Amino acid sequence: MSAIDTTFHWVRNPTAINGLATTYVSKRGSDTTGDGTAQNPYASKARATSVATADTNIMLDEAIWSEQRTLNNRAFKWWGNGKCELNGSTVTFTNYASDYFYNFTRIINYGKFYGKFFDCTMIGNDTRFVGEATHCILYRLVDGYDYTYFIPENCICINTYSVISTLNLAQKKPVNNIFIGTAMSPHSGEWDYNNYTTCSIPTNNGSNAHSINNVSTGQTLSDYFNYIHPNCLANPTTASVDEWLQCDFTAKVGSANIGAGKKGRTIGFNQGYTMYADNSANDMFKESNGATLKNIAWDSNLNGYALVQKERVCQGATSTTIVLDSSASAVDDYYNNLFIGIVSGDGYGELFLITDYDGATKTATIDGTWNTIPTTNSIYTISGTILSAVKDLGKTIKVKRNWTFAENFTALQDGRLAEFMTHVTTNGKQFPTSCYSYEYSTDGVNFVQGQTADDLVSATNGENKVTDNIYGDCSPNYNEATAKNLIMRYIRVRVNIGFNIG
Repeated sequence: MSAIDTTFHWVRNPTAINGLATTYVSKRGSDTTGDGTAQNPYASKARATSVATADTNIMLDEAIWSEQRTLNNRAFKWWGNGKCELNGSTVTFTNYASDYFYNFTRIINYGKFYGKFFDCTMIGNDTRFVGEATHCILYRLVDGYDYTYFIPENCICINTYSVISTLNLAQKKPVNNIFIGTAMSPHSGEWDYNNYTTCSIPTNNGSNAHSINNVSTGQTLSDYFNYIHPNCLANPTTASVDEWLQCDFTAKVGSANIGAGKKGRTIGFNQGYTMYADNSANDMFKESNGATLKNIAWDSNLNGYALVQKERVCQGATSTTIVLDSSASAVDDYYNNLFIGIVSGDGYGELFLITDYDGATKTATIDGTWNTIPTTNSIYTISGTILSAVKDLGKTIKVKRNWTFAENFTALQDGRLAEFMTHVTTNGKQFPTSCYSYEYSTDGVNFVQGQTADDLVSATNGENKVTDNIYGDCSPNYNEATAKNLIMRYIRVRVNIGFNIG
């Protein structure tokens, strides 16, 4: 095999969703030799926005993007790939009212938020926002006095508030939101069906006739959601953004938000089935609960799961083997089917699959031949895997597109089960959608292999992904009209923890 896998793994195909052309951008791409295709992306936002046609898709790879775009008044539909951050802490970004943003893990200190946002986490410091947000987490944003409208729907608004503004009633209505810490001041009676937890219900201008809060429901943050960080419970107005982003805002079973929204929908995020990895007694990624960890351990300093054999010293090698560090496992075959990469020294950049491992001698056999044989000055890292314990969802459910967690995501036609799995985390840190697969069962015994981020693997129970149109996969080839619901009660997750070379 090749020493380094240079394949680009894109979580979604925006063109298959909206029919518009897509320009791809990756830190591993090139502004000189790239052509903006999925196979040969550009390296910068500036290059992509200089050549892309207005109102088409721009797909950004997993990275922190902190650069300005080309200022040519072209609006685009921006897409994040798994774990993707727009960070305006050092550069003041410019975007336009017609820009759309989908699936960004974080958008930080953007200056002024313009446009429409879907499935994003937006973090500001009293940053002004004019536009629409659907199924987003909004932290410390403000509707500024010199702007016309701020309209969230099915959002989690944390210490986000309004100053003085007018509402553009031609837009959709601000309904089904959850306000934590500081309440919005409604501009009109169109504000309704919200949950003002930890604060009173604003009724100015005849608003919020159907809204709820802790007083009316008898519930609190811990009753509404699957997981709230302890400091967020104790100090909702002063808890840090990192603490808030460790929370799981999907509705807990029995939450008063379920069915309390407009037209009987759920306020905030729809019902979820938390699979948090937090090293607690109910952690489905904990070995004592049935998880199988290979080269993975809980790191209290990192407050999450981490690789064990990371940046370790090679003790010797042949053309097809490598002797691992003295701290490596003594169990035969322990590292089989994992990848080893040389991250420093002789052999730098080479990556191979481990086909056999001798625990007594710490010797790993690779599936090829080293181009440069590692020496004692070589530093290596081995990837790891987690097979979680079985999670009982409590009842048999139908998983249909994004409706498990969101109710307004009609644009994300190929999200499917990937949306479900974005809630698999390690202590609030989401696994990239490209690194896991899942197995599901209706009876808790017979598990069927589910999907990776790219496709649904043919099932073992006679189903065929092509002819039976199994619903719930990420493939853009299927749609709601022709495909089936995916039925499950039990689920377990297989996570591959990778690493970068270079």
